[in-house]
Amino acid sequence: MLGDKHKMKANVFFLLFLISLHANASSLSELRDLYDTTFSRDNSYCSYNQSRFELQIRSIDRYSQPNDRDYGEFPFIVSKGIRYKITNFNKNIGRFRFIYSKEQECSKTLAIPLNKEEITLFYALDSRPHPDTLILVHFNPQKAKARIINTELPIKEYYEVGDKLYFSSYIPKTNMSTIDFDGHQYTLLQSVLPQWKIYHQNKITNDLTQTFNQFEWKNYFQDLNEFKKHFEWNKKTQSFNKEHFEIIFNYQLKKRCLKVLHEWRCRAI
Repeated sequence: MLGDKHKMKANVFFLLFLISLHANASSLSELRDLYDTTFSRDNSYCSYNQSRFELQIRSIDRYSQPNDRDYGEFPFIVSKGIRYKITNFNKNIGRFRFIYSKEQECSKTLAIPLNKEEITLFYALDSRPHPDTLILVHFNPQKAKARIINTELPIKEYYEVGDKLYFSSYIPKTNMSTIDFDGHQYTLLQSVLPQWKIYHQNKITNDLTQTFNQFEWKNYFQDLNEFKKHFEWNKKTQSFNKEHFEIIFNYQLKKRCLKVLHEWRCRAI
């Protein structure tokens, strides 16, 4: 256990090392009856380490609303004719969906090799009205064993480069008020910084460069170094000490300003 609150915050929130769950009970349970009495929401065909298997999301409901059609209560892996339910998914409570991507290993779902024996499968836990939560499954198809990690991190936009997954991870929150500026009244928005993270080889860290590149108002900053200074980037913990920003606008004056360090920088809308 870490020795002080600062290190604990860095470890829990900003540098998430994914832990092994081998000590727990088996994460795969053969539940053919449950499989046969539920309905398929989605599936994907995969192949890894000379093994073929199918991923299934299943539900007790035959029909669903359009915004629920990809979600189901029961994630399964079908391997060598055996239907395994993935257990320990959020203590078996919730609804899940795939995270999509066309891969060499899987037909339409995101999957990244972890090592010679295991492949990482990516799922999302329904957390509406907030963004879905990222869940990882390290699956060994030869041994039919799985290690499951609930990252407890939101996942919104994402893209893959090689064996790395970049994803935006934050819960949107904005407070709106008014402010007098330069003799006029402006609308003031105080918002959470949209942070990006990177998954690579069994760990997740904050990604400074992508957070800057994907920031909607990055052109108000001179460069990445000024962005780091404004949001108080901590190189040691790889985290932002400041996690919100302020922006004001007046549509009648066609003017928008972002607070950078201790000054307002304004541009025409």
